[in-house]
Amino acid sequence: AVGVGLAAGLALLTQLAGALAIATAAASYAIDGWRRRTLRGAALRVTVVALVAGAVGGWYYLRNRVEYGYFQPFGLPAHQIMFSMPPGERSWTDYLNVPLATWTDPRLLNPDLLHSVWGSTYTTIWFDGQRVFLPSEGDAVSRLGTATLLLALLPTLAFAIGLAGGVRRTLRSVDAIDLPLLLLVGLTLAGYALYTWRNPWFAVIKGTSLLGLCLPFAFYASEVLARWTQDRGRCSLLVWSVLAALAVLVSLSCTFNLLFERTEVSGLDWPGRVVP
Repeated sequence: AVGVGLAAGLALLTQLAGALAIATAAASYAIDGWRRRTLRGAALRVTVVALVAGAVGGWYYLRNRVEYGYFQPFGLPAHQIMFSMPPGERSWTDYLNVPLATWTDPRLLNPDLLHSVWGSTYTTIWFDGQRVFLPSEGDAVSRLGTATLLLALLPTLAFAIGLAGGVRRTLRSVDAIDLPLLLLVGLTLAGYALYTWRNPWFAVIKGTSLLGLCLPFAFYASEVLARWTQDRGRCSLLVWSVLAALAVLVSLSCTFNLLFERTEVSGLDWPGRVVP
């Protein structure tokens, strides 16, 4: 518990989203204790994690609160610019809609993607949807995005299948190792949904905000991909080919001036480009 608290505290010290690591650890101990009828031991572990993590990573935010009146800076000049960005508001349909433009025109200023949180997020996980590395316009760039995002469906599907398997294992046995991973996925996605709801601007849609999913994604996707590639048949060859091509395309789309030359400032030039 001390080691978990230390790691979670370092995550919190790195970024406020590290609070999800603390919540995941505490919830994992609490649920496991409830399922095993060892609530006293679980309460002790939760307390240790909270105290250690708070001591390691919480002091910075406490200092901000005492000295400046907030836990995390807000209202800075960069934020003032963001407040005028589209779309400017969110509705519940933005969390259900994944438009075709996710693959055909993977730019976050596409009018359809502006009102699709998960479609926009998908383009920034696997491709440069914010146009940090690539030119903002161009048919060749769009074709690169289309190819990348179509190939990325394979590991994404593997992750979803592996995640479902983790849920089944957890429901069947208290000895399953999946509980912390599942909680981390759920809390990260819920926190991201809340964050994008309260900050309804395209600039906050970034795959980097979901870095907490790296560990569960690697675990569950590789678990399924290992089954799909365990033989030397055509299926295995196809999977390996798709993954290799995806790795190459992601590298090309996230490197400055390798395949395309970007002369403008990084990021999408949004003023006047779109009417949401």
